[in-house]
Amino acid sequence: ESALRAREEVLPPFHTTGRCKDVPYQLVKKDGTRLDVLLSAIMERDTSGVCVRSLAVLLDVTERKRAEEALQQSEHQLRAILDNATSVFFLLDTHGRYIFVNRQWELLVHRTREEVFGRTVHDIFPSDVARKFESMNEQVLAQRLPVVREERIPRADGVHTHITQKFPLLDAAGVPYAVCGISTDITERKRLEESQRFLAEAGRELGTSLDYETTLQRVAELTVPRLGDVCIVFMPDGSR
Repeated sequence: ESALRAREEVLPPFHTTGRCKDVPYQLVKKDGTRLDVLLSAIMERDTSGVCVRSLAVLLDVTERKRAEEALQQSEHQLRAILDNATSVFFLLDTHGRYIFVNRQWELLVHRTREEVFGRTVHDIFPSDVARKFESMNEQVLAQRLPVVREERIPRADGVHTHITQKFPLLDAAGVPYAVCGISTDITERKRLEESQRFLAEAGRELGTSLDYETTLQRVAELTVPRLGDVCIVFMPDGSR
């Protein structure tokens, strides 16, 4: 494959320009294994412009290429894991611009990763929500420590509650270069907890007084604003 590529793609421009640089090339060793190299060459011509000789340098990049392929495979596996997670994952640079979002984030916000790459929270969320997100990001970068907080995120079916953890990614010198966020929708769990608290409090109220009007009044007050804006209790007619 390399010989064919050399004849068709590398040598024609080399004979014209008299040089080539860092051309990916493969050699076959005696034992049959392949050696990945970068080929650079320069041509020497006589006074009439005819090639008399050339000097070629081969740089062995076999291990580097294997490392790059292993890194690409690792990144592919990591992306597959994050895209199949039920939580939202995202990365922002130190200027607050998105550099990665997973599939769950795309489903939540209804935008693709290509659409949000390089954009900030102010480009995507309402201003009041964006300011809260930005404040948390700045806190993470300033303190260089993880921060966990409940966040209310507007969605098409209403406002959802998320538990969000953000933490800084640090380089070898300990300097933050990105903020990583993991966010899990706990809306249903919060609703269940609130319902359980309401039932417990309502049960206590029902047992505190024999005056049913007072008791029902108090139970009705407990429902607002937890379960609705208005609560009306209908009593059967006393004659029935």
